[in-house]
Amino acid sequence: MKYITVTERPKQLMIVKEWLEMLIQEGPKWGYYPEPGKSVLVVKDNLSNEDSKFFNQLGIKIVKSHKFLGSVIGPDDSKDIYVEDKVKLWTEAVMKFSEAAKKSPQAVFAAFTKSLQCEWSFLQRVVESSSEKYVSLKDAIQTHLTPAIVGREISNTEHEIFSLPTKFGGLAIKNPVLTVENSFQTSKKAVQKLTQCIKNRAILNVDEHKLHVKTALKEERTIRQARDKEKSAQLISLLPEKKKRTLTRVVEGKASHWLNVIPTAADHYDLSPTQFRDALALRYGHEIPLSQRCDGCDLQMDMNHALNCKKGGLVKYGHDNLCDDGAQLAKLAFQCVNREPVIQEADGIHTPALIADVKIVGLWENGRTAFLDYRIINPDAPSYLSQNWSAISNRHAKEKHQKYDRAAEDVRCGFTPMVCSIDGVLHE
Repeated sequence: MKYITVTERPKQLMIVKEWLEMLIQEGPKWGYYPEPGKSVLVVKDNLSNEDSKFFNQLGIKIVKSHKFLGSVIGPDDSKDIYVEDKVKLWTEAVMKFSEAAKKSPQAVFAAFTKSLQCEWSFLQRVVESSSEKYVSLKDAIQTHLTPAIVGREISNTEHEIFSLPTKFGGLAIKNPVLTVENSFQTSKKAVQKLTQCIKNRAILNVDEHKLHVKTALKEERTIRQARDKEKSAQLISLLPEKKKRTLTRVVEGKASHWLNVIPTAADHYDLSPTQFRDALALRYGHEIPLSQRCDGCDLQMDMNHALNCKKGGLVKYGHDNLCDDGAQLAKLAFQCVNREPVIQEADGIHTPALIADVKIVGLWENGRTAFLDYRIINPDAPSYLSQNWSAISNRHAKEKHQKYDRAAEDVRCGFTPMVCSIDGVLHE
């Protein structure tokens, strides 16, 4: 494809014609057979009859705008039409995703954040356009897609939080109206040396170009992260106290990695719709729809009761599930991994039996056995509301050490408490 400017069109046309004639004549000698019919000539002005006849004889299409490498070459109005058509297609895709999210929210969330929204992110980098072009797409995302994924209605503040990266408490569901503002300018700044060489017909120093691109993108990334961090703190401060406490703990504890994985069944990363939406509810401090009475103790049921009641079986089920997953992951890296190993046998009188959750040989030191014992904490239980996560987790880790350290040392092994919150924040 050749793009011809108005000022140099006659001269450039002559060069193109000579080049084509030589390519058609000499190409077959070297095993290259040109197909001019697959080429497109993009021009700003109408060609003369003589020029048009020459290119038409070769089957070359003569146009004023055309798609090129995911972008479009041509006047501004043709770019606007191209963007509008693309946004219309993406809006329709978002609506289809919204329907699919009712049954498969995790799969749709992964497909959207890692694939679909990357399509308009690329277009915004290569085609300059106004934010108004993406309003319909933003409305479709916020009105249909996000509520379908989360399973409830969402406030404007939550929409802003969800647009942030996961490490800052969001869901990385970006707002296309906001991303369009900086994307093109960042891309333009990154390829500045390349465009200057094209305009000045100078030889490009590839190493300098790569270094400039790397530096420009790094600077923009640093600015964006600082902006997102500040916005995250500002938005979280607007939330009710319970939600603010929960989300602050998640952000500070870096408990967002599970949102970035591909939900593959082979790795047991796929969650059922209920599991995925419940996990999001715990992350953002929302109540989960539950039955009115507890099956275990017949008391009034709410989320805190479901997480704390030891009579219903949910606490033990969640604990055992986490231990099984931890052991399964350990087996990928270590050969000797056992569940529920006995650290200390009971003597029937004074010494109780001590059983850990997982045993791993070579975890911290080569050939040395390490015992792991898990404890899952609900840091938002009424008895913990006056304490921060650090104090809560340290207290429970200390209890584990007091219980198991001496017995583990007696058998020349190590012990590590695995303390975490219900929303995945680990004790450090």
